[in-house]
Amino acid sequence: MEHLTIKPGLRYNYFASKLSSQTKSKQFNSIDARLYAQYRISDVFYLRGNYSHNNQYINKLTPSSVGLPSDFWITASSEVRPQSGDEFSAGAYHIFKDGMFEISGDIFYRQMHDVTQFDYNFIENENTSFVDKILYGDGRAYGLELMLKKNYGRLTGWISYAAGKSERKFDEINGRSYFPAKFDRRHDLSATFNYKINPRWDLSVTQIYATGNTYTQPTSWYFINGLPVKEYTKYNNARLPDYNRTDIGVNYWFKKD
Repeated sequence: MEHLTIKPGLRYNYFASKLSSQTKSKQFNSIDARLYAQYRISDVFYLRGNYSHNNQYINKLTPSSVGLPSDFWITASSEVRPQSGDEFSAGAYHIFKDGMFEISGDIFYRQMHDVTQFDYNFIENENTSFVDKILYGDGRAYGLELMLKKNYGRLTGWISYAAGKSERKFDEINGRSYFPAKFDRRHDLSATFNYKINPRWDLSVTQIYATGNTYTQPTSWYFINGLPVKEYTKYNNARLPDYNRTDIGVNYWFKKD
């Protein structure tokens, strides 16, 4: 079929690590797979689909009870499980006006396994290892992505929009019900434009809007012996304000190249 293009791929992974000098090295062997398919309906219109399976051996732990301005990363080992995920996507791509404009749209679904959550404080005066308190669960993310792009002319740029959900599920949290992930963003809109005033000067504008990230907000407060005590209900039950930013730039080119 001359209109159909298929690109498969396999990758072998070997990863070895150990958590400390007292533990033996742990070896991991896995296969990553991908399959990309494109069907050309015409010279300017394509359908496409993609599947991929990936393994990850570096995990990010986010403590839920301490506001430290950093992320904690830990490698998979004999005490820490690796993560894996499967992603499916399908979409369409269209070129019009002799290639001046292109528009694309995709839907996606991602399933994740052994995602991590640290439901405690790293700064604890206990003799137990922190790896004993890592929670493992499942995750999923799904949504759609749209883009309109102008490739040439005095005004060039693109507008893109993504709508989706990213969720997590753990046996120990929320009664094994899905809850929004920390970096869940329901809406993400960005626009970038560049206007060529003359061969020396051009003007650029970038606009970004995104839904705020989630966090866990106390639902009630009370005092015991003069000390404040907070009560929580569901994980990530509140959302930060929306993020909105505009960048404007002017460029002057000293040389044409």
